[in-house]
Amino acid sequence: MAYTNFIDRVKRCFVLGLRTIFEHDPELEKYRYSPDKTQTKIVITPEYPYTVEFYPAIVVNVVSGDISVKYLQDEIIYEEGDNYVYSGPVYLTVDIYVYTLTHQDRDILTDRLILLLRLLGKYLFRRYDIEYFEIHYGGEDTITVNERLVYLARFSVTLYSEFKQKVDLSLVNKLQSLDINATADTITIEI
Repeated sequence: MAYTNFIDRVKRCFVLGLRTIFEHDPELEKYRYSPDKTQTKIVITPEYPYTVEFYPAIVVNVVSGDISVKYLQDEIIYEEGDNYVYSGPVYLTVDIYVYTLTHQDRDILTDRLILLLRLLGKYLFRRYDIEYFEIHYGGEDTITVNERLVYLARFSVTLYSEFKQKVDLSLVNKLQSLDINATADTITIEI
């Protein structure tokens, strides 16, 4: 396992995977993605810093993760040169929003995403040691954006992987040498 930037890998898999599918899937001609902003018929992007201004749009948002303390006993720690290497499980939840100007477009894209999310999990995410844990459809809604009615659908995907990160031994030694009983009773704010 290579050293990871788990959140970035997840966003890249969703955004680049969906862009590739929408660029080449013959079933999606009406929603053809193009890297040329003047030619694209759909925007597929991570949430930040994007503001929905083009429709239809698919927006990927990492919303939460589980790196709970309950997993600390499962972490693998070993020395590598001047570093400790930490590795352990991570669960991450990603919301995928579909924004359209018609309910028909929302329904067509939603139906297709039910399959496409499975394809991404099987053929792309697994190559990067990321497994789907759960996929949920969050339902339909409408919102108003700039006095315009926008149709919305939401998917929620929980993913599982393992992180692997280096930590400098000097930092670990510094933390281990801390004696909180030897410091003042109050902690002052330093500016």
